[in-house]
Amino acid sequence: DESRMGWIGLNDPGDRAFSTGGLTRDGGLLPEDLGRLGVGACLTAGTLVIETEVPVREPSRLIAASGADFWPAQLMLHLWPEGRATLQIGDGAAGLQLVTEFPRCAPGEPLRITFRWSASFNAAWLAVEAPGRGMFAHSRRAGPPPIPVAMLSQLLSLAPEDGVSLLALSDRAEDFGLGASLVEGTPVRTPFGWCKVEDLRPGDMVLTADGG
Repeated sequence: DESRMGWIGLNDPGDRAFSTGGLTRDGGLLPEDLGRLGVGACLTAGTLVIETEVPVREPSRLIAASGADFWPAQLMLHLWPEGRATLQIGDGAAGLQLVTEFPRCAPGEPLRITFRWSASFNAAWLAVEAPGRGMFAHSRRAGPPPIPVAMLSQLLSLAPEDGVSLLALSDRAEDFGLGASLVEGTPVRTPFGWCKVEDLRPGDMVLTADGG
C-alpha cells in the first residue's frame, strides 16, 4: 500500500512513538492507533533497526516479544561478544532462525543491527554494521512468516533492553547497508518532537542516540 508511511515506530530511552499512519512531528502514541488494525493484523514486510553496542563478556538480549493466542511464538534477538547475532522467529523447528557472524569488535563499540523481511521476496535478512569502521555483514533465509503488529508494538511500548539506544520500525523492507541513506519519510528526533528528514532545514538541531 503506497499510502502507508514507512517508518511507524520508534523507541529510545527518552521517547516512544507508534503510529500505523506514519510518524509525524507530534509522533504517535501506543496503543491507541493499534486498535483500528484489528488484534490479528500482521506485517508481511518490514524493517526493524536496533542501535546497540558490543557486549563485554556475556551475550546480550536486544529484543524479546511474545505473541498471543493467535500467534503464540516469540521474536528474540541476541548479540554475542565473539561476533555473532542470532534472531529467532517462532518456536523450535517450525520457526525461522537467522545467524549472522561478523568480525569481532571491541567491547562497547557501537553497532547497528537490521532485521528486514518481505513475503513478496520470500526472504528475511539480518545485518550487522559497525558504521565507525565500515564493517558490514548479513545473512539471508527464505520463508519469513508475517509478524503480528501487536508483537512489534509490544517492543516499542516497553523500556529498551540494557545496551539498546534505539529501536525503529518500518512497515516496508527498507534499504540497508553502509551505502544506505536516510530515505524520504525517515523520522528524525528534534528538540520539538519527531519530523520527517525531508522537512529539516540547514541549521535545524537534531537529537542523536548519545544525546548530541
